Parts: sequence; C-alpha cells; structure tokens
Amino acid sequence: MDPCHGADGAGGGAGPWHVDRMISILSGARWRGARGARRGALCATALLAAVTGAAPAWAGAADPADPGSSGGLGAFARLGQRPDEPGALALAEGQATYPAGPRRVSLATVAFGEAGSAHDVTASASGDAATGRVRARAGVGDAALDLETVRLRVGAVHAECSAAPGSAPLGSATVEGAAIAVRGARDVALEPRPAPGTTVALPGGAGRAYLNERITEADGALTVHALRLRVGDREVTLGSVTCRPGTGAADQEDPA
Repeated sequence: MDPCHGADGAGGGAGPWHVDRMISILSGARWRGARGARRGALCATALLAAVTGAAPAWAGAADPADPGSSGGLGAFARLGQRPDEPGALALAEGQATYPAGPRRVSLATVAFGEAGSAHDVTASASGDAATGRVRARAGVGDAALDLETVRLRVGAVHAECSAAPGSAPLGSATVEGAAIAVRGARDVALEPRPAPGTTVALPGGAGRAYLNERITEADGALTVHALRLRVGDREVTLGSVTCRPGTGAADQEDPA
C-alpha cells in the first residue's frame, strides 16, 4: 500500500516515487500531478529518509561500513489536496542532515501561506563516524496557524533523537505553551512533555493532534514527530527528527 494514502498510522512500504516527491517538496516545488491526500507523518518520514540516508524498509540493510545518519526538519506542511485550491501549499523548511550536511540550519521565520507562520525554526544533526553514534534536534520557537475551523498556538516545540550501535535509538519531544482552539468548542491544552504516541482527538471530530509520535523502521532508524496536527486535508508537523545508528569504524574488523 502507498504509505502516503490510507488511514493515519497505517503501515506499508515506501517506494522511490515518494522519495522523489519529498525531495521536490524540500526544494520548494509544489504539487506535480499528485492524486489525493498524502499522509504527513509517513511522508515527512520518507523525506527525512531520503535526505539523511536513513534507509526505509524497502531499501534493504544498511552498509556495514556506514557511520550512521541523522536528520532534522523544523517544519513540514501540506495544506489542501490540489494545487488549484485556495491556500494550497506544500513545504518542508529547516533541514539539517548528517553526514551530508548542512549540519545546522536556522530560519527566523517560515510562512505557511495565509495560514500563519513559525519563528526561530531550527534543525541540527551530528554524528561520530568512529563510533557510529548520531544525534538530531529540530523544531520551532513558536508558531501560530489558522486551519479554517482550528487555530493552533504553540511556544517552543522540539523533537530530539540519538542512536548508537547495539542499542535502540532514543527520542523525546517537548510541546511548550500549546493550545488548540476549535470553533464553537472549548480550547484544548496540550501536554508539554507528552508520552510517546500521544493522540488528542479534537472536539466535534474537527481533527487530531499527534504528540511525540514515533515511527520505527526495519533498519533500526527512529523518527520522532514532536507535534503533528491534522485537520481535514490540512496537515502540519513541527519538529521532526530521524536517527539511524551506524556500525562505526571502531567496530570494523581489521582485514589484515
């Protein structure tokens, strides 16, 4: 199944077409004949996999000499299903990767078209080729978004991950000062230190917020989305990181 279709959280193998699409979004391109709504969580994960070298399940096992990889994405959005819709937008901003680089990115402001903006958008990615250890951090200082019937206001939102050979990758997320206002309903406050896999259903079926969302790949890579908000065909992710441990040069046997 196409991982960018179907129900939220559905599995399925990603394919090269989705990697190409994520790269086109990253370079600032808009939709090019896309059909239907793409699922932001898995698409953002495919994007990070494409640009960090974190191999998704279909790519096979990692090279045993690989030092590992990590990546951070400050903000990802897909607003609308078709490019001719009013306010339609696709973007991925604030991208850092290891080992390819850039290792650190900082943007004062990222505009989500007419929907709003995020400030102090940052991402960093680092690693040690000798040990195979990697780290990544990404997020925003604050953001204000209006998705028709739902308004999101947040302070600092960040995701972090780290990975080392021989152990499971670690991840965390912080969502400070976050509140979601739903038209005709009481505001929904979000936990600043959400447990992994937290899901908040918005009043009246207006949408869902996913906090500290985790996606683990067959190759050992871990992706953490700090905050993903889905309202109809509009989806925004703030703070997304991926870490995949390497073997490290220190663990390689001397061929002699």
